[in-house]
Amino acid sequence: MRNKIIYVVWLCCGLSACNKLEIKPVDFNVSLDKNTYKVGDTVRFNFSGEPDYLLFYSGEKGAKYEFRDRVVTATGNPLLSFTSLKTGAAAAKLQVLISTDFSGGYDKNTVSMAKWDDLSSLAVFSTGADNTASGPITLQKYMETKRPVYLAFRSYKPNDGSTQSYNHTIRTLSIKLESSEGNTYEVNPGVNLQGWKNVEFSTDNIPWIVNSSNQLVLNNSTPVGENEEWAISGAIHLDRVVPDRPKSLKSITMVMPKQLEHVFKEKGTFKVAFVAFNQSIDQKEEVVKELNIIID
Repeated sequence: MRNKIIYVVWLCCGLSACNKLEIKPVDFNVSLDKNTYKVGDTVRFNFSGEPDYLLFYSGEKGAKYEFRDRVVTATGNPLLSFTSLKTGAAAAKLQVLISTDFSGGYDKNTVSMAKWDDLSSLAVFSTGADNTASGPITLQKYMETKRPVYLAFRSYKPNDGSTQSYNHTIRTLSIKLESSEGNTYEVNPGVNLQGWKNVEFSTDNIPWIVNSSNQLVLNNSTPVGENEEWAISGAIHLDRVVPDRPKSLKSITMVMPKQLEHVFKEKGTFKVAFVAFNQSIDQKEEVVKELNIIID
């Protein structure tokens, strides 16, 4: 009986080993004709080998290999900005607010219990023109609390007897952190309007929605009496920034390109990185090639 058990264990292990996919070593290299170029020149990177996947970090802002895993920066000035469109009833106003003590319950009572600071006087809102820029709104004092913040847009129309329809649209929204080192980064997840939720304060059931274009929209076509609706973000950590992102040059189903052409638009020394890798469910083999390029 003992021999049978040993045989079964050995057989299972053997089958597991057979099912494990072995991946080949990464075959990749990159070369340049020279290392110094002028602003606006076309830089040609020549490739050899054929990895399954190939990523490109240009070394420019937002595309630095050394910041690929970065999630936090310690100090700086976070700036909120958005673009808006307002049409219809003039009495329907829009506010932008911020809270550091909202508990995350998206209902009328919980929202009412939180302390909300009104930032509206610092912003420019649309009065009919599309893509009206709010201008930068500093959130630095809220960053100093070391607590997550919540943003809200509050639409309010008084009971003035008017039944004229109205629409509020937030086309874009971003929070950019101007770091103490002089760099500018996107705060994560400040740019994600998909995380916003509607909170109904009136009984008209005309909610804020996020449309397919990732825009925040309230469209009240049949306003009656007093109307109040809130759209509230998820938790935003003002000291957390989006990691730098590469450009994907190849996946396993694509033909390997022979070269890449790239144009640098600013002077400086840039550390370019190519990440080539082969990957299965069980394993990953990776090669990183870095080049220093001077742009005069």
